[in-house]
Amino acid sequence: TIKTPLFLLVALSTSSCHAIYSKCGFSSSIRHDTWYDQTFTNSPVLFPTNDEELCTIVSTAKMNGCKVRVRGAGHSEDGLVMQKLDELGDADIVVVHLKDYTPTDSATDGSTGASWNGFLLEEQSTVKVPTGWSTLELMALIRPQGYLTRTNTAGRIFSVGGAYLNPSVNGNVIEESRYAAQVQSVRTMDAECNVNVFSGQDVKDWRGSAGLLGIVTAVEISVIKDSGLTMTRSAISTRSYDKSTVRSWIADEYNNHDAVELFYWVYEDVIDALEVDYNGGIPFTPPSLTQAYYEEEMRKNPDASYSGGYASGLAQFSEVVAGIIELDKNIGHLVQKVARDTQNRLFDEAAQMPRDGYFLEPDEIPNFNVITSNIKCATDCVNESTEILEISRQFLQQIVNDSNSNWYPNLPLEWRVYTVQPDEMTLEHLEPGKYVSFDLLALRVGADGLASSRFLKSLQEKWYEMYPNAAIHHGKGYGYQNIVGYGSSEDAVQYQNDVILDSVYNESVRVAFQEMMKLYDPTGTFAAGSFLRLLGLSDIKFTPKQYNGDKCFDFGDHDCISDCCGTTFFSSVNNVCVMGESKTLNEACSAPCECIPGLKCDWGPWPWEWSYACRE
Repeated sequence: TIKTPLFLLVALSTSSCHAIYSKCGFSSSIRHDTWYDQTFTNSPVLFPTNDEELCTIVSTAKMNGCKVRVRGAGHSEDGLVMQKLDELGDADIVVVHLKDYTPTDSATDGSTGASWNGFLLEEQSTVKVPTGWSTLELMALIRPQGYLTRTNTAGRIFSVGGAYLNPSVNGNVIEESRYAAQVQSVRTMDAECNVNVFSGQDVKDWRGSAGLLGIVTAVEISVIKDSGLTMTRSAISTRSYDKSTVRSWIADEYNNHDAVELFYWVYEDVIDALEVDYNGGIPFTPPSLTQAYYEEEMRKNPDASYSGGYASGLAQFSEVVAGIIELDKNIGHLVQKVARDTQNRLFDEAAQMPRDGYFLEPDEIPNFNVITSNIKCATDCVNESTEILEISRQFLQQIVNDSNSNWYPNLPLEWRVYTVQPDEMTLEHLEPGKYVSFDLLALRVGADGLASSRFLKSLQEKWYEMYPNAAIHHGKGYGYQNIVGYGSSEDAVQYQNDVILDSVYNESVRVAFQEMMKLYDPTGTFAAGSFLRLLGLSDIKFTPKQYNGDKCFDFGDHDCISDCCGTTFFSSVNNVCVMGESKTLNEACSAPCECIPGLKCDWGPWPWEWSYACRE
């Protein structure tokens, strides 16, 4: 009998959820899910507080033939941590989150745990932080001391591990690469509970490795001294669209600013540019003021590295109009206007305090559907940006002008430029050069989903027609929302494109990284999730379908992994997924698919009262 450690008992006792999820000798009242519970599994999430507890999880899982995966803020909905079908395979999976974790043990290089627990090395312009921290906590450490991250996303909404160990997460600084490229060394735990530190050439194996080599408990990342960062805004109307004028304006934005994030808003037919310059000359803000700002944000968002953001005022408003949001152009217009006004207000406020390049906090992030594409540029990305903007604008304008459309846009088209350098990581899917990353966002509330996904997929296919070698963003679903019952109806959208996924990594990268997996994790304790499919190590694909016992919705049988939607009669009648073709003659049934071939679920006397049973 395996005893439940104290840190798990605390997690169980403090949760408001009654269900208990158990795997591999561990139990938790929290199951692994993704942002806004868009996908979920039955694997327990465990919250170790130190190296001893983490070692207990790893060693117990290994002893029981189980896998260990680490979760970040939950934004990766396409199975990066684990896939639903992984649970139906040979090995169970437990999921770890490090939000409560503090490094405690000394590593093989002699470094103490304390030296990795939020330690700024000013001479090296690096900082060592646990991967379970949020990027909000990271900024709270370095910004009051006069340092900044080398690139920025819109919001402080990620876990450090999720941002810095994903090979795709990019920011808006044009001459900087992805977050993973900023990692200078890593502190890890392997399947034998050894605490190791890797740096120099070895760190390339760990950059963007997504937890496949071992548990990265802390990272040393490169930061930059504040030289008077400024945050400014510009805009251009595109109502009287002139391609050369727009192209020239985009070129000026790229040439005149260190970082720029651009947003196209279809109803107002305007592009906003949110600009960041690292050498703007503004005097350094007193540490006490920035520290007070971050302390208040962390007080409001204590679990930011786990939650990944949650219902904002915009999202709450959207829930009120959920029933008509995708069918009413006026509501779509109103939501987009609220989103634009809110974003610009938050950016202007952030330009004053804390002035760190970010502008969204975890409580300001609505739930959205998204398509994304990373396009390699021939030179400076001006041509590619203009071409994608033009085709996307035409596409969105057609929808807005169609009075019979069953979906209308409500969030913006967004893009930014970054630069990939040679030889940054072993698990590399991008060639060196400049890239423009495009996203189209769609608010995901109430009934919205199928309609927006059909339109989003259609636009992404247009992008691929123009740039067939465009690269995916790991974790963004390769373009399409979780479609319940995908492939089961003309209303459903294929979730993943096999042609795209088969070409993410070339054969030399696959072979090289598989060798690293054998070297660092010979027992395969950490090998699970969608990366295995990309590496050719598994044919398990993502499915948005439901487990047995979960509710089945619009598509009935097609909503279920078992392809069988039955009925339960407890406090109320619920349609739930059940085991297919499992009931024999005269056994009670609630749906035809429950009966073995040759029998049908029919009403009749059984055995002492009338009921449904499998009959000949």
